[in-house]
Amino acid sequence: MPILPFVLLICMVCCLSLPCMAADESFPDASTPASPASVQLSPSGGLLRVEQDLPLIRQGGTAVISFVLPAGSENLRLQVPGQTIAGWSSVPQVIERTGALSRREARLKAEKADIEQQRVCIGAQMALWQERPETAKFSYEDMAAIEKKLAEGLPVLQRELARLDQRHAQVAAELEGLETNAALGSRIRVVLDGPVQAETVRAEYSYTLADCGWEPVYSFAARTEKGDANGIDVGLMARVWQRSGIDWQNAQITLVTRGAGPREPSRLPRWELAARQPIESTSRARSGMGTMAVPVDAAAVPASRQATAAPAHAAVRLVADGVYARWELAARGLSEGSSRLLITEAKWPAPLFWLARPGQAGRTNNQVWLVAKYELPAGQVWPAGQAEFSVDGQSVGTGDFTPQKGEAELFFGPDPRVTLSVTDDDKKRGQSGFFDKRRHWSWAWTYTFTNRHAKAVTVRVERPDPLIVDEKITVSHEDEPAARVDAKGHRLFWELAVPAGGTASLRHGLTVSAPDDYALNPAVP
Repeated sequence: MPILPFVLLICMVCCLSLPCMAADESFPDASTPASPASVQLSPSGGLLRVEQDLPLIRQGGTAVISFVLPAGSENLRLQVPGQTIAGWSSVPQVIERTGALSRREARLKAEKADIEQQRVCIGAQMALWQERPETAKFSYEDMAAIEKKLAEGLPVLQRELARLDQRHAQVAAELEGLETNAALGSRIRVVLDGPVQAETVRAEYSYTLADCGWEPVYSFAARTEKGDANGIDVGLMARVWQRSGIDWQNAQITLVTRGAGPREPSRLPRWELAARQPIESTSRARSGMGTMAVPVDAAAVPASRQATAAPAHAAVRLVADGVYARWELAARGLSEGSSRLLITEAKWPAPLFWLARPGQAGRTNNQVWLVAKYELPAGQVWPAGQAEFSVDGQSVGTGDFTPQKGEAELFFGPDPRVTLSVTDDDKKRGQSGFFDKRRHWSWAWTYTFTNRHAKAVTVRVERPDPLIVDEKITVSHEDEPAARVDAKGHRLFWELAVPAGGTASLRHGLTVSAPDDYALNPAVP
């Protein structure tokens, strides 16, 4: 085969491909997403808004602009003021990650590679030194020098190798915890309609990003050193994170709450009445009503419990005039990674009280708990979140904080100086009546509280009051002292004073009675 036609064919292919290559190379080399002008963070992600001046690229009479988006970007909205967008397309783009977290990851990867190289070099040197030469070629003095060099040098190498192994494990663990995004984002190519005379145009676009957000974190610190004047120091912070691959330089950051639960209500149920319609128990019907939120009326909150919240932190401004509360941060910008920001601080005049909910004897939950309750004034925003609890500087654990019906109920764990012992006094089951036979179940307990504090305490004791759904079932009580009834909560309660360094007791007994033909076998909670 002649060589000339083959060469001409190659040249033709290369020439045909040149315009395409020139068109691709005409795009800017920048592969880093632009820093946003503003970011609205919610607990589930962020909405980023960008304003960017872009060079105009002319391709065969068509005006085109291009920009890149980070990995995980969705819901792009785009406009070019003064221009009409004919269309846009997206192709994968390797992103140059320049954020603080990405820079840290790059440094750690380089250090890890350097450590692995040093380990290989030391291993090779140790293997060379440990290789035994042929003794016939060396004198006794030479062998003694080699042995001395091994005795001095090998321990040094072994210590250095151990140090490198330790640092390698630390670097590997930190790299594993960085959780950075993949480096593959998107390049957006936008075609403008009509002639454009300018060399640059301003593009305004927004997109959502899942790998960012915030969550509220509380600290509740109870104070008891001031006696009855104690209260709760409250701190609300925001744990904020973003892993976009870039630092959001000079961006206005806004934290936004969101509604709980699904986006839409459930379907309205179909209600049919039939001859054999099953009867829904009263307890079940009422249980669904207990979750309704009741708005807080500021006038209904006692004056002594109002207006105790400190003003919002100077670096954060609360805006509560919309559907969702939002906090605007005064400091602009947010580096890649995770951080905590103080939103507000408050002092709640909510003295601790002691609470016991005893069960039967021998149960491990027969403890006396430290509790505080506070009615939240209107106009304040306290979103649900994780909380850290402490008493007089001593941490007592973490948990969820979820205000219910305008009230905050805080539990600070058991008080080790106030203890409870439970004695089972009576447990009976029998029948009575000749014509109208009934069965009876009886229980009785004695609750004894011991107070090792230097001051008297008042313990609120709570027990469930059986909910009667059939008028033929009766319940009677024999309590000393007499119990008070919380009809709404279906509970019995006592306010028992326990002297300093002393004990106090109460007796609780109840009897359940039902017709003999009822399939009833009550169990005491």
